[in-house]
Amino acid sequence: MRKLLVVFSMIVVFSMLVTACGTAATPTAAPATAAPATAAPATAAPTTGAPATAAPTTGAPATAAPATAAPAAAATAAPITTQPVVINYWSLWNVGEPQQAVILSYMAAYTKIHPNVTFNPTWAGRNVLTKLQAGITAGQKVDIVDGEGPGLRGALVVNGLTLPMDKYLSQAAYGETVPFSSIFVPKVLSALAADDGTIHIIPYEILSTAIEYNKTMVDKSGVTVPPTTWADFLSMMDKMKAAGLTPLTQDGGINFYNDMWYYTLVERIAGPGLLMKAAGDKTGATWDDPAFLQAAQLERQVTDGGYIVSGWQGFVFPAGQQLLATGDAAMELCGSWLPNELKTATPAGFVWGAFTIPNVPNGKGSQNDAELDPLGWVVMKNSPNADVAADFIKFSMTKSNAQEIPDQAVNLSSRKDTTPPPALVDNWANFSKAPTYFLTHDGINAVYADYYTNIFLIDHDQMFLGKITPVQFIAKIKADTIAYWKSH
Repeated sequence: MRKLLVVFSMIVVFSMLVTACGTAATPTAAPATAAPATAAPATAAPTTGAPATAAPTTGAPATAAPATAAPAAAATAAPITTQPVVINYWSLWNVGEPQQAVILSYMAAYTKIHPNVTFNPTWAGRNVLTKLQAGITAGQKVDIVDGEGPGLRGALVVNGLTLPMDKYLSQAAYGETVPFSSIFVPKVLSALAADDGTIHIIPYEILSTAIEYNKTMVDKSGVTVPPTTWADFLSMMDKMKAAGLTPLTQDGGINFYNDMWYYTLVERIAGPGLLMKAAGDKTGATWDDPAFLQAAQLERQVTDGGYIVSGWQGFVFPAGQQLLATGDAAMELCGSWLPNELKTATPAGFVWGAFTIPNVPNGKGSQNDAELDPLGWVVMKNSPNADVAADFIKFSMTKSNAQEIPDQAVNLSSRKDTTPPPALVDNWANFSKAPTYFLTHDGINAVYADYYTNIFLIDHDQMFLGKITPVQFIAKIKADTIAYWKSH
């Protein structure tokens, strides 16, 4: 149990990283979770609906008709068990969010097919992993947990608390003849594999960062999209300014939005993994790699170039993204959840486009590479109902069920034959064909959560907001990294 307490003490940071992938944000609504400790005091974290800090909601699922019909092959499925089974399910979603409704429909549909299997869901919100600690400590049985993939891996998988799913992945997909493993976008399963290569996390939704833009507005400016080089990107924005448009908006009060520029540029320059290496290097020497200074200098070309709407540094969320909806700015670097958050704020006829940060000279990464931030399921290692839990997960990933994520939650599914929502067609085109994936924040938010929150985000914000220079940033974060590891 002591091991479990240590594990969960490191994962509070994940509550702020998935706050922007549920229901649409109301422009003046209170945030779903408090801003991280490193954010400006007045800055709220992105909202996704019901307060994430609310007490977990439990109870059997409603008997309303499921959002998707069960596959024909599944309608006559043999009982997975003849004994009464209750699946204890813990979720990062809050009651009322689209994904919560979708998952609830999966439960109702599965119970209709397998009447002896019922569900006891705990809608714990973004702090699901922290609340899970209390539940397990109190002796609660847990079968399935859903959450952000890197968080599940860092808190549960690497500590031996989850079940390898390889056996089930080699079986036929639910109601199909192909292996379950074959239905996913290539490489998304292995991206979060355990250290021994086994697969524990089954992703059902994919988040990925891109420059989201008002397609009509950008097309009217006469620029070529997407730009394929960094020089093209800056030139494109200069032309937009000359046409009277403000190219970019930025919610500058959200530090983990600000660092999207940095970790993506580091990937473009050096490929995946360098930021992770630097975060864990107790000597600080990895920060001397010229890729880190170059990425900071490229960022400052954006922030110092007059491309971002005036006053962005002091915006309180969601002030920045609202300017994209109102046409006061044309683009924003953000996660693929943005169209969902702005769906009630954008006018009728608003057309979304997206492109990824372009190539940099002599870069080892590529514009074709895609950020991967999957939301998924794990089955707990001590679950007495592992086979039933796995069967439910397979059922939830039938084509018709998986399509509910794009259709109802306006996000991307991990299933390769689903159709993206219209607002995310460009995002899906890039993600589904990416040759290489890199984890959001290069994975340091999962592996070195405390360092990420209290060192990296703070130091990066000082540079990004213009308080220190790129050269000073490298010197500072190197020194702070050395000092951090001396005390940890």
